[in-house]
Amino acid sequence: MKFIRKIEENFEEWIMVGLLVGIAVVMIIQVFMRYLFKSPIMWAEEACKYMFVWTSFLSLGYCFRRDMLLKVDILYSKISSGIKKVVDFISTILTLVFLGALFIRSLTVVGQIAASGQLSPSLGLAMQYIYAASSVGFFLGLLRYIQFIVRRYILKSIQEKDRLDTTTN
Repeated sequence: MKFIRKIEENFEEWIMVGLLVGIAVVMIIQVFMRYLFKSPIMWAEEACKYMFVWTSFLSLGYCFRRDMLLKVDILYSKISSGIKKVVDFISTILTLVFLGALFIRSLTVVGQIAASGQLSPSLGLAMQYIYAASSVGFFLGLLRYIQFIVRRYILKSIQEKDRLDTTTN
């Protein structure tokens, strides 16, 4: 159970670390091959670009999981707490709808790319695997955002209720 929890808590992070290490290793080998042996690896830059694309999309779920999103709160900080609750609710719904729409659209795009049979130039990799990064990233973002909502609103209110119950008894 601890192992599954560790995977759930760190899934995106572990994959992103692996991809970033992969980028570093491939680029170091590329530099050595190019400057020491005068024989560059033709697929190195393409592979690094695709690993970076996957890292970028996986970071969406990671940022939601860690609550590390960019927030512009210049107006938000000036409104009353009652209006803040309304703004939070509307923002939550819009974010869920937006992530859901992006996920659904990304599946369509991946299907179209798969149907085209397009291959990457140097690696000869089917491009649907590269475009699948968007679907995986938006799905994980949606999943992590739902987890964030549960932690922030549902579990928080249960904990507050339990705290109130223990103080009144």
